Amino acid sequence: MRTSGAVALTRSSARDWVEATLRSGATLYDAACEMSQGTMEGRGVVHVVAAPTGKDQRWAVRRYLRGGWIRWLGDRHLRWGTPRPFQELAASVAALQRGVPTPSVVCAAVYSWGIFYRGDLVTEYIADSRDLASVLFGVSPEATREGISHRIATVAAAGDLIRRMASAGVRHRDVNAKNILLHGDPEAPHAMLLDLDRCVISEPPASTSITPMYRRLERSFAKWEGRTGRPMSEVERRALRADPEPHR
Repeated sequence: MRTSGAVALTRSSARDWVEATLRSGATLYDAACEMSQGTMEGRGVVHVVAAPTGKDQRWAVRRYLRGGWIRWLGDRHLRWGTPRPFQELAASVAALQRGVPTPSVVCAAVYSWGIFYRGDLVTEYIADSRDLASVLFGVSPEATREGISHRIATVAAAGDLIRRMASAGVRHRDVNAKNILLHGDPEAPHAMLLDLDRCVISEPPASTSITPMYRRLERSFAKWEGRTGRPMSEVERRALRADPEPHR
């Protein structure tokens, strides 16, 4: 779908809303700000909205922001190569086809702005979920057997996700504690991958090295320990690489 200065790839169920929003001159993120039912914190604010499809669904809408030493660019990205929203859409579709759990993309949109573009992504909202950093380094669980077993199960679920990714040929170049989402039973949680625009998908499908992704996540753990003063136990660390049910 194209309108003046904007290009969007969208599901048919969201087409009417996307088209009406873009033709009004607004961005999808602008519209989400107006209809927001709540927010989540990532690199920027993610808005949770009721899906305007007449169904009992919610979507998460985020704007792509720069990080690292070029964070001063904010939400501006050079118009060079494939835009990040479209990279993430393609990676998400491939990951799901290969059995790697990740929230399904509803729409990816790009807005031209001189030599730059801005980009938005709309995904299905996963209710009752928390990212790995929040679980391990947010509000500390009570020092009980249940609290400890919950933390171990959480780290083990993250390790299982990484093994699934490696087996499926999905390599994430920036696996960290903020882009792994946990949901379901706290004692047996399910992990999902977020922020797939930096994923490399092997073609044809073939397993990829698992060790670099383990190490990146372990470095992320170390950063959060230093930032919060909440160290992980050795048994929690070991749970990441334990593989009770290898994915072949």
